[in-house]
Amino acid sequence: MIVGNIGVHQQDANMILVLKIGVKDLDVPNAPFTRPYFGYLQTANATTAKGRSDAHDGDEGFRLIAVGLDDVSIKLIFEMLDAGKVIIGFNRNKNGIDVLVPIDLKVFDAEPLPPQSFRRKRSDEANTQFLGCFKEILQQGISKLPK
Repeated sequence: MIVGNIGVHQQDANMILVLKIGVKDLDVPNAPFTRPYFGYLQTANATTAKGRSDAHDGDEGFRLIAVGLDDVSIKLIFEMLDAGKVIIGFNRNKNGIDVLVPIDLKVFDAEPLPPQSFRRKRSDEANTQFLGCFKEILQQGISKLPK
Protein backbone atom coordinates (compact mmCIF):
# COMPACT_ATOMS: atom_id res chain seq x y z
CA MET A 1 0.00 0.00 0.00
CA ILE A 2 1.17 3.52 -0.72
CA VAL A 3 -0.08 6.62 1.11
CA GLY A 4 0.88 10.25 0.69
CA ASN A 5 0.21 13.45 -1.15
CA ILE A 6 1.37 15.71 -3.96
CA GLY A 7 1.73 19.43 -3.39
CA VAL A 8 3.42 22.63 -4.47
CA HIS A 9 5.27 24.85 -2.02
CA GLN A 10 6.33 28.46 -2.57
CA GLN A 11 8.67 30.53 -0.43
CA ASP A 12 9.63 33.90 -1.83
CA ALA A 13 10.46 33.25 -5.51
CA ASN A 14 11.42 29.60 -4.86
CA MET A 15 8.83 27.00 -5.82
CA ILE A 16 8.98 23.22 -5.48
CA LEU A 17 6.82 20.25 -6.27
CA VAL A 18 6.58 18.02 -3.19
CA LEU A 19 5.82 14.30 -3.05
CA LYS A 20 5.23 12.70 0.36
CA ILE A 21 5.00 8.90 0.39
CA GLY A 22 5.00 6.03 2.81
CA VAL A 23 4.69 2.37 1.87
CA LYS A 24 3.37 -0.59 3.80
CA ASP A 25 3.33 -4.36 3.23
CA LEU A 26 -0.24 -5.60 3.38
CA ASP A 27 1.00 -9.20 3.63
CA VAL A 28 2.52 -8.52 7.06
CA PRO A 29 -0.02 -8.09 9.89
CA ASN A 30 0.37 -4.71 11.66
CA ALA A 31 3.28 -3.73 9.42
CA PRO A 32 4.34 -0.11 9.92
CA PHE A 33 4.71 2.40 7.12
CA THR A 34 8.27 2.58 5.85
CA ARG A 35 10.13 5.28 3.97
CA PRO A 36 11.00 4.42 0.40
CA TYR A 37 14.55 5.28 -0.61
CA PHE A 38 13.40 7.42 -3.55
CA GLY A 39 10.16 8.46 -5.21
CA TYR A 40 9.06 10.31 -8.32
CA LEU A 41 6.07 11.24 -10.45
CA GLN A 42 5.52 10.22 -14.05
CA THR A 43 2.99 10.95 -16.76
CA ALA A 44 2.89 9.86 -20.39
CA ASN A 45 5.35 12.59 -21.47
CA ALA A 46 7.18 13.76 -18.34
CA THR A 47 8.91 12.41 -15.25
CA THR A 48 10.59 13.86 -12.18
CA ALA A 49 12.83 10.78 -11.85
CA LYS A 50 15.89 12.44 -13.37
CA GLY A 51 15.23 16.04 -12.41
CA ARG A 52 16.76 18.08 -9.61
CA SER A 53 15.34 16.76 -6.34
CA ASP A 54 16.11 16.34 -2.64
CA ALA A 55 14.79 13.57 -0.40
CA HIS A 56 14.20 14.08 3.32
CA ASP A 57 12.71 12.05 6.13
CA GLY A 58 9.17 13.11 6.86
CA ASP A 59 6.82 11.81 9.51
CA GLU A 60 7.64 8.33 10.80
CA GLY A 61 7.51 5.97 7.81
CA PHE A 62 7.31 8.72 5.16
CA ARG A 63 9.77 10.27 2.71
CA LEU A 64 9.49 13.82 1.36
CA ILE A 65 10.82 14.40 -2.15
CA ALA A 66 11.21 18.04 -3.17
CA VAL A 67 11.49 18.64 -6.92
CA GLY A 68 12.53 22.01 -8.33
CA LEU A 69 9.90 23.58 -10.57
CA ASP A 70 11.24 23.65 -14.10
CA ASP A 71 9.81 23.13 -17.58
CA VAL A 72 9.57 19.34 -17.09
CA SER A 73 7.93 19.39 -13.66
CA ILE A 74 5.46 22.10 -14.74
CA LYS A 75 4.63 20.06 -17.85
CA LEU A 76 4.10 17.03 -15.60
CA ILE A 77 1.71 18.94 -13.32
CA PHE A 78 -0.45 20.20 -16.19
CA GLU A 79 -0.45 16.81 -17.90
CA MET A 80 -1.30 15.07 -14.62
CA LEU A 81 -4.25 17.39 -14.01
CA ASP A 82 -5.45 17.25 -17.61
CA ALA A 83 -5.36 13.44 -17.77
CA GLY A 84 -6.55 13.01 -14.19
CA LYS A 85 -3.89 10.41 -13.55
CA VAL A 86 -0.26 10.06 -12.56
CA ILE A 87 2.15 7.24 -11.81
CA ILE A 88 4.05 7.30 -8.54
CA GLY A 89 7.33 5.46 -8.85
CA PHE A 90 9.46 4.49 -5.88
CA ASN A 91 12.13 2.09 -4.81
CA ARG A 92 12.60 0.75 -1.31
CA ASN A 93 16.42 0.58 -1.41
CA LYS A 94 19.27 2.36 -3.17
CA ASN A 95 19.55 0.83 -6.65
CA GLY A 96 16.36 -1.14 -5.94
CA ILE A 97 13.77 -2.04 -8.53
CA ASP A 98 11.21 0.70 -9.17
CA VAL A 99 7.63 0.00 -8.16
CA LEU A 100 5.13 1.88 -10.35
CA VAL A 101 1.72 2.73 -8.88
CA PRO A 102 -0.90 4.25 -11.21
CA ILE A 103 -3.09 6.79 -9.42
CA ASP A 104 -6.51 7.90 -10.67
CA LEU A 105 -6.71 11.48 -9.40
CA LYS A 106 -10.43 11.65 -10.05
CA VAL A 107 -11.32 8.98 -7.48
CA PHE A 108 -12.39 10.63 -4.24
CA ASP A 109 -14.09 7.68 -2.54
CA ALA A 110 -14.74 3.97 -2.98
CA GLU A 111 -17.33 1.67 -1.51
CA PRO A 112 -16.75 -2.05 -1.18
CA LEU A 113 -18.75 -4.44 -3.32
CA PRO A 114 -18.68 -8.07 -2.19
CA PRO A 115 -16.78 -10.27 -2.61
CA GLN A 116 -13.58 -8.32 -3.52
CA SER A 117 -14.47 -5.33 -5.61
CA PHE A 118 -15.03 -1.59 -5.21
CA ARG A 119 -17.27 1.03 -6.78
CA ARG A 120 -15.16 4.13 -7.26
CA LYS A 121 -16.71 7.58 -7.06
CA ARG A 122 -15.10 10.11 -9.39
CA SER A 123 -15.02 13.88 -9.62
CA ASP A 124 -12.86 16.59 -11.21
CA GLU A 125 -13.25 18.82 -8.14
CA ALA A 126 -9.90 18.03 -6.47
CA ASN A 127 -8.00 18.52 -9.74
CA THR A 128 -9.79 21.81 -10.39
CA GLN A 129 -8.96 23.07 -6.89
CA PHE A 130 -5.32 21.93 -7.20
CA LEU A 131 -4.99 23.77 -10.52
CA GLY A 132 -6.43 26.95 -9.02
CA CYS A 133 -3.99 26.80 -6.09
CA PHE A 134 -1.09 25.99 -8.41
CA LYS A 135 -1.82 29.01 -10.61
CA GLU A 136 -2.04 31.24 -7.52
CA ILE A 137 1.29 29.93 -6.18
CA LEU A 138 2.94 30.49 -9.58
CA GLN A 139 1.66 34.07 -9.68
CA GLN A 140 2.93 34.72 -6.14
CA GLY A 141 6.32 33.25 -6.97
CA ILE A 142 6.62 35.22 -10.20
CA SER A 143 5.70 38.45 -8.41
CA LYS A 144 8.63 37.90 -6.01
CA LEU A 145 11.25 37.40 -8.73
CA PRO A 146 13.93 40.09 -8.78
CA LYS A 147 13.08 42.85 -11.23
